[in-house]
Amino acid sequence: MRAFVYTTARDGNTAELRQLIEYSRSRLSAALLKGVWIDEGDDASMPRRRGGAELLGRTRRRGDHLVVPDVGTLAHPINDLIETIRNLVDRRHLTIHFVSEGFVYGPDGDSERMRELAEQSFRDWRTRRTREGVTHWKANGGHLTGWAPYRKRIVRRIGKRTTEGCWWERHWIAKCVEWREAGMSYPAIVAELRRRKARTSRGTQWNADRVRRVIAWKRTRNASEKRTNAGAARRDGSSGPRLCEAGSSAKPRRKRTSKRPQKFEVDGVRVKKYPKPAQTVAETRREYRDVMRIMKAICRSAGLRRRLITFREL
Repeated sequence: MRAFVYTTARDGNTAELRQLIEYSRSRLSAALLKGVWIDEGDDASMPRRRGGAELLGRTRRRGDHLVVPDVGTLAHPINDLIETIRNLVDRRHLTIHFVSEGFVYGPDGDSERMRELAEQSFRDWRTRRTREGVTHWKANGGHLTGWAPYRKRIVRRIGKRTTEGCWWERHWIAKCVEWREAGMSYPAIVAELRRRKARTSRGTQWNADRVRRVIAWKRTRNASEKRTNAGAARRDGSSGPRLCEAGSSAKPRRKRTSKRPQKFEVDGVRVKKYPKPAQTVAETRREYRDVMRIMKAICRSAGLRRRLITFREL
């Protein structure tokens, strides 16, 4: 009987790995712990990941155990998650240990409980993805209720919904930034806006959260405009010669493009970490030439004339 530990980069820090290894040694003392497999990508099911595919190629014996942090480690969409669990348990006859949930699911396990955990994991994944998307959208100054962006309002023209500039919101945004730079607090700015009966582009009152978001958006926009203008001025040569400017001689760090996993040990257990594959230009050309070579061989075997087909190689 053997035991395998599988996780993703989201849960693959050293503390998590030690907990998984300690769980395997305490709960599966009679099993031989073969190692730990880590995948950086967590946007697909386990069989489609590089580490998962390499791990499943080794777990072919009936009665082996697979230890994972939680149910969401195997897959995120509910259909992929259920299919992955069926593939591991029903077809490969593995016993899966979910450490966070404290649940063990095998060929004769509680299918109803497994279904409940899968649905809960899917809801948690959907909530996390939504919060991450909302946070990114707020950081870039986006609105969350389907209304127009800052300094614009929604109007209808010829039966279509479109946006146009909102002059009063542009005026109040500039005032908010000016008052904040003068040292006023957010509640004081909101009180001043309400005293002046200021309205947003959709006709609602200002609140502290909107003032905070719009000031952060305005500062980010001003900083990006300054960088763009500085870059344009540098390209135009208006900044003067750069021969005497001091520059760092350190070369930028190259991105990892190797498909080989990183190998190290944690508490005496071998660990393999599979990075996200980054395809280089040379690899793309090599794959293209391989495809062209196969197509030429197919055309020759089919008796097609060479002059009727034109191949373009890199």
